[in-house]
Amino acid sequence: FDPYLHCKIVERQITDSERTTGGGFIQADWKVHPRVALSGGLRLQVSSQFGASLLYSGGAVFKVGEATHIKLFASSGLRPPSVVSTNVNPQTASGVSFQPNPDLDAETSRSFELEVNTTLLKDEGVIRDLYLRANGAYTLLDNVIGRPAGVYQNSDSRDILTAEAVARLRFDAGHELWANYAWTRVYDDGAVGGRLRNFAEHVTNVGGKLQFLDERIELGAVFTFKSSMIDENRPAVYDPDRPDYSLSCEAILAGALPPEHALRRACQFTTLQDGIWV
Repeated sequence: FDPYLHCKIVERQITDSERTTGGGFIQADWKVHPRVALSGGLRLQVSSQFGASLLYSGGAVFKVGEATHIKLFASSGLRPPSVVSTNVNPQTASGVSFQPNPDLDAETSRSFELEVNTTLLKDEGVIRDLYLRANGAYTLLDNVIGRPAGVYQNSDSRDILTAEAVARLRFDAGHELWANYAWTRVYDDGAVGGRLRNFAEHVTNVGGKLQFLDERIELGAVFTFKSSMIDENRPAVYDPDRPDYSLSCEAILAGALPPEHALRRACQFTTLQDGIWV
Protein backbone atom coordinates (compact mmCIF):
# COMPACT_ATOMS: atom_id res chain seq x y z
CA PHE A 1 0.00 0.00 0.00
CA ASP A 2 1.43 3.37 -1.04
CA PRO A 3 0.09 6.16 1.26
CA TYR A 4 1.10 8.82 -1.27
CA LEU A 5 -0.20 7.33 -4.51
CA HIS A 6 -3.12 5.44 -2.95
CA CYS A 7 -2.14 2.39 -4.95
CA LYS A 8 -2.40 -1.20 -3.75
CA ILE A 9 -0.63 -4.15 -5.37
CA VAL A 10 -1.62 -7.74 -4.56
CA GLU A 11 0.97 -10.40 -5.34
CA ARG A 12 1.03 -14.13 -4.75
CA GLN A 13 3.54 -15.06 -2.07
CA ILE A 14 3.64 -18.75 -3.08
CA THR A 15 3.57 -20.14 -6.61
CA ASP A 16 1.30 -23.08 -7.51
CA SER A 17 2.43 -26.48 -6.30
CA GLU A 18 0.94 -29.99 -6.31
CA ARG A 19 2.09 -32.86 -4.11
CA THR A 20 0.86 -36.37 -3.45
CA THR A 21 1.83 -37.99 -0.14
CA GLY A 22 0.95 -41.33 1.41
CA GLY A 23 2.16 -43.76 4.02
CA GLY A 24 1.54 -46.94 5.96
CA PHE A 25 2.96 -48.52 9.10
CA ILE A 26 3.12 -51.76 11.04
CA GLN A 27 3.58 -51.99 14.82
CA ALA A 28 4.41 -54.96 17.06
CA ASP A 29 4.51 -55.17 20.89
CA TRP A 30 5.80 -58.17 22.82
CA LYS A 31 5.92 -58.78 26.55
CA VAL A 32 8.88 -61.13 26.62
CA HIS A 33 8.93 -61.47 30.41
CA PRO A 34 6.95 -59.98 33.31
CA ARG A 35 9.85 -57.55 33.63
CA VAL A 36 10.71 -57.00 29.95
CA ALA A 37 8.59 -55.49 27.15
CA LEU A 38 9.62 -54.83 23.54
CA SER A 39 8.09 -52.63 20.86
CA GLY A 40 9.00 -52.03 17.23
CA GLY A 41 7.56 -50.53 14.10
CA LEU A 42 8.18 -49.67 10.45
CA ARG A 43 6.63 -46.89 8.40
CA LEU A 44 6.76 -46.47 4.64
CA GLN A 45 6.44 -42.83 3.56
CA VAL A 46 5.99 -42.02 -0.13
CA SER A 47 5.69 -38.68 -1.89
CA SER A 48 5.81 -37.26 -5.38
CA GLN A 49 8.25 -34.71 -3.99
CA PHE A 50 10.97 -36.88 -2.41
CA GLY A 51 10.25 -40.51 -3.34
CA ALA A 52 9.91 -43.34 -0.81
CA SER A 53 11.47 -43.58 2.67
CA LEU A 54 11.42 -46.39 5.21
CA LEU A 55 11.34 -45.23 8.83
CA TYR A 56 11.80 -47.32 11.96
CA SER A 57 11.14 -47.04 15.68
CA GLY A 58 11.76 -49.44 18.53
CA GLY A 59 12.13 -49.64 22.26
CA ALA A 60 12.56 -51.85 25.29
CA VAL A 61 11.32 -51.39 28.86
CA PHE A 62 12.96 -53.22 31.77
CA LYS A 63 11.28 -53.35 35.17
CA VAL A 64 14.21 -53.48 37.59
CA GLY A 65 12.22 -52.82 40.77
CA GLU A 66 8.67 -52.63 42.04
CA ALA A 67 8.31 -49.08 40.67
CA THR A 68 11.56 -48.56 38.77
CA HIS A 69 11.91 -48.83 34.98
CA ILE A 70 14.71 -48.46 32.45
CA LYS A 71 13.69 -47.54 28.91
CA LEU A 72 15.67 -47.65 25.67
CA PHE A 73 14.36 -46.07 22.46
CA ALA A 74 15.59 -45.63 18.90
CA SER A 75 13.77 -44.06 15.96
CA SER A 76 14.19 -42.38 12.60
CA GLY A 77 12.25 -39.46 11.20
CA LEU A 78 11.66 -37.42 8.08
CA ARG A 79 10.52 -33.87 7.39
CA PRO A 80 9.85 -32.79 3.80
CA PRO A 81 10.70 -29.27 2.63
CA SER A 82 7.95 -26.76 3.26
CA VAL A 83 6.07 -25.22 0.37
CA VAL A 84 7.67 -21.87 1.27
CA SER A 85 11.21 -23.19 0.79
CA THR A 86 10.41 -24.69 -2.62
CA ASN A 87 7.76 -22.33 -4.02
CA VAL A 88 8.11 -18.87 -2.49
CA ASN A 89 7.75 -16.21 -5.19
CA PRO A 90 11.09 -14.35 -5.42
CA GLN A 91 9.65 -11.67 -7.76
CA THR A 92 7.32 -9.96 -5.27
CA ALA A 93 7.80 -6.30 -4.49
CA SER A 94 7.03 -6.82 -0.80
CA GLY A 95 10.63 -7.30 0.23
CA VAL A 96 11.10 -11.09 0.13
CA SER A 97 14.84 -11.51 0.54
CA PHE A 98 15.33 -15.24 -0.06
CA GLN A 99 15.17 -17.52 -3.06
CA PRO A 100 13.26 -20.83 -3.41
CA ASN A 101 14.93 -24.15 -4.16
CA PRO A 102 12.70 -26.82 -5.80
CA ASP A 103 15.52 -29.41 -5.57
CA LEU A 104 15.68 -29.61 -1.76
CA ASP A 105 16.00 -33.04 -0.12
CA ALA A 106 13.89 -34.01 2.88
CA GLU A 107 15.45 -33.63 6.32
CA THR A 108 16.09 -36.95 8.08
CA SER A 109 16.85 -37.84 11.68
CA ARG A 110 18.04 -40.73 13.83
CA SER A 111 17.63 -40.56 17.59
CA PHE A 112 18.50 -42.73 20.58
CA GLU A 113 17.28 -42.27 24.15
CA LEU A 114 17.90 -43.84 27.56
CA GLU A 115 15.51 -43.16 30.46
CA VAL A 116 15.27 -44.23 34.09
CA ASN A 117 12.18 -43.51 36.21
CA THR A 118 11.05 -44.55 39.65
CA THR A 119 8.41 -43.82 42.28
CA LEU A 120 9.48 -43.58 45.93
CA LEU A 121 7.88 -42.81 49.31
CA LYS A 122 4.51 -44.14 48.23
CA ASP A 123 1.87 -43.49 50.94
CA GLU A 124 4.50 -42.52 53.50
CA GLY A 125 2.73 -40.35 56.09
CA VAL A 126 1.35 -37.21 54.43
CA ILE A 127 3.28 -37.97 51.21
CA ARG A 128 1.41 -39.63 48.35
CA ASP A 129 4.51 -40.35 46.25
CA LEU A 130 7.80 -38.98 44.93
CA TYR A 131 8.34 -39.46 41.17
CA LEU A 132 11.85 -39.17 39.70
CA ARG A 133 12.94 -39.37 36.08
CA ALA A 134 16.23 -38.86 34.25
CA ASN A 135 16.99 -39.33 30.58
CA GLY A 136 19.53 -38.55 27.92
CA ALA A 137 19.29 -38.59 24.13
CA TYR A 138 21.35 -38.20 21.00
CA THR A 139 19.84 -37.07 17.69
CA LEU A 140 21.56 -36.84 14.31
CA LEU A 141 19.93 -34.60 11.70
CA ASP A 142 20.91 -34.78 8.02
CA ASN A 143 20.11 -32.41 5.15
CA VAL A 144 19.02 -29.65 7.52
CA ILE A 145 17.21 -26.96 5.52
CA GLY A 146 18.42 -23.40 6.00
CA ARG A 147 18.77 -20.28 3.91
CA PRO A 148 22.38 -19.09 4.04
CA ALA A 149 23.08 -16.27 1.61
CA GLY A 150 19.34 -15.90 1.06
CA VAL A 151 18.82 -19.21 -0.79
CA TYR A 152 17.10 -22.27 0.73
CA GLN A 153 19.46 -25.24 0.68
CA ASN A 154 20.37 -28.43 2.51
CA SER A 155 23.25 -28.10 4.92
CA ASP A 156 25.49 -30.68 6.56
CA SER A 157 24.54 -32.89 9.48
CA ARG A 158 23.73 -31.57 12.95
CA ASP A 159 24.31 -33.38 16.26
CA ILE A 160 21.99 -32.74 19.20
CA LEU A 161 22.71 -33.89 22.76
CA THR A 162 19.99 -33.56 25.40
CA ALA A 163 19.51 -34.50 29.04
CA GLU A 164 16.63 -34.01 31.45
CA ALA A 165 15.85 -34.58 35.11
CA VAL A 166 12.39 -34.36 36.72
CA ALA A 167 11.17 -34.62 40.31
CA ARG A 168 7.55 -34.39 41.51
CA LEU A 169 6.47 -34.68 45.16
CA ARG A 170 2.72 -35.15 45.78
CA PHE A 171 0.92 -34.90 49.12
CA ASP A 172 -2.35 -36.48 50.24
CA ALA A 173 -3.96 -33.06 50.56
CA GLY A 174 -3.47 -32.46 46.83
CA HIS A 175 -0.43 -30.20 47.18
CA GLU A 176 2.50 -30.67 44.80
CA LEU A 177 6.10 -29.57 44.45
CA TRP A 178 8.10 -30.22 41.29
CA ALA A 179 11.31 -29.33 39.50
CA ASN A 180 12.61 -29.89 35.99
CA TYR A 181 16.03 -29.33 34.43
CA ALA A 182 16.80 -29.65 30.70
CA TRP A 183 20.17 -29.39 28.96
CA THR A 184 20.56 -29.15 25.18
CA ARG A 185 23.68 -28.79 23.08
CA VAL A 186 23.76 -28.59 19.28
CA TYR A 187 26.87 -29.09 17.17
CA ASP A 188 26.74 -27.74 13.62
CA ASP A 189 29.78 -27.26 11.38
CA GLY A 190 28.03 -24.35 9.72
CA ALA A 191 27.77 -22.38 12.98
CA VAL A 192 30.42 -20.07 14.41
CA GLY A 193 32.72 -22.19 16.55
CA GLY A 194 30.89 -25.35 15.46
CA ARG A 195 28.09 -24.88 18.03
CA LEU A 196 24.67 -23.27 17.87
CA ARG A 197 24.25 -20.70 20.67
CA ASN A 198 21.03 -18.93 19.66
CA PHE A 199 19.02 -20.71 22.37
CA ALA A 200 19.38 -21.37 26.11
CA GLU A 201 21.36 -24.57 26.69
CA HIS A 202 20.20 -24.77 30.33
CA VAL A 203 16.54 -24.41 31.39
CA THR A 204 15.23 -24.99 34.91
CA ASN A 205 11.60 -24.90 36.06
CA VAL A 206 10.61 -25.03 39.73
CA GLY A 207 7.01 -24.84 40.88
CA GLY A 208 4.20 -26.19 42.93
CA LYS A 209 0.56 -25.87 43.85
CA LEU A 210 -1.49 -25.66 47.03
CA GLN A 211 -5.13 -26.76 47.23
CA PHE A 212 -7.75 -25.59 49.71
CA LEU A 213 -11.42 -26.21 50.53
CA ASP A 214 -11.54 -29.75 49.14
CA GLU A 215 -9.65 -28.75 45.98
CA ARG A 216 -12.07 -25.92 45.16
CA ILE A 217 -9.26 -23.36 45.37
CA GLU A 218 -5.83 -23.95 43.84
CA LEU A 219 -2.84 -21.64 44.15
CA GLY A 220 0.13 -22.30 41.85
CA ALA A 221 3.49 -20.74 41.11
CA VAL A 222 6.23 -21.41 38.56
CA PHE A 223 9.79 -20.08 38.41
CA THR A 224 11.74 -20.47 35.15
CA PHE A 225 15.46 -19.88 34.74
CA LYS A 226 17.18 -19.86 31.35
CA SER A 227 20.88 -19.55 30.71
CA SER A 228 22.31 -17.02 28.28
CA MET A 229 21.93 -17.21 24.53
CA ILE A 230 23.31 -15.32 21.56
CA ASP A 231 21.10 -13.25 19.28
CA GLU A 232 22.98 -13.06 15.99
CA ASN A 233 20.82 -10.12 14.88
CA ARG A 234 21.82 -7.91 17.79
CA PRO A 235 25.06 -5.97 18.03
CA ALA A 236 26.96 -5.97 21.29
CA VAL A 237 26.06 -3.26 23.82
CA TYR A 238 27.92 -0.23 22.52
CA ASP A 239 26.37 2.58 24.51
CA PRO A 240 26.29 1.90 28.31
CA ASP A 241 23.42 4.38 28.58
CA ARG A 242 21.36 2.04 26.36
CA PRO A 243 21.49 -1.42 28.01
CA ASP A 244 18.45 -2.46 25.94
CA TYR A 245 20.79 -2.79 22.91
CA SER A 246 19.22 0.16 21.13
CA LEU A 247 21.60 2.35 19.15
CA SER A 248 21.33 5.87 17.87
CA CYS A 249 22.27 6.58 14.28
CA GLU A 250 24.86 8.98 15.66
CA ALA A 251 26.60 6.09 17.46
CA ILE A 252 26.25 3.78 14.47
CA LEU A 253 27.86 6.27 12.11
CA ALA A 254 30.59 6.89 14.71
CA GLY A 255 31.69 3.26 14.49
CA ALA A 256 29.33 1.20 16.67
CA LEU A 257 28.70 -1.15 13.74
CA PRO A 258 31.07 -2.35 11.01
CA PRO A 259 31.06 -0.42 7.70
CA GLU A 260 29.26 -3.18 5.80
CA HIS A 261 26.31 -3.30 8.23
CA ALA A 262 22.97 -2.42 6.63
CA LEU A 263 22.05 0.00 9.43
CA ARG A 264 25.03 2.20 8.56
CA ARG A 265 23.62 2.67 5.07
CA ALA A 266 20.15 3.34 6.47
CA CYS A 267 21.45 5.98 8.88
CA GLN A 268 22.96 7.94 6.03
CA PHE A 269 19.48 9.00 4.94
CA THR A 270 18.83 12.54 6.15
CA THR A 271 15.40 11.63 7.58
CA LEU A 272 16.87 8.82 9.73
CA GLN A 273 20.01 10.44 11.11
CA ASP A 274 18.27 11.38 14.36
CA GLY A 275 16.70 7.96 14.73
CA ILE A 276 17.10 5.28 17.38
CA TRP A 277 17.34 1.64 16.26
CA VAL A 278 15.96 -0.93 18.74
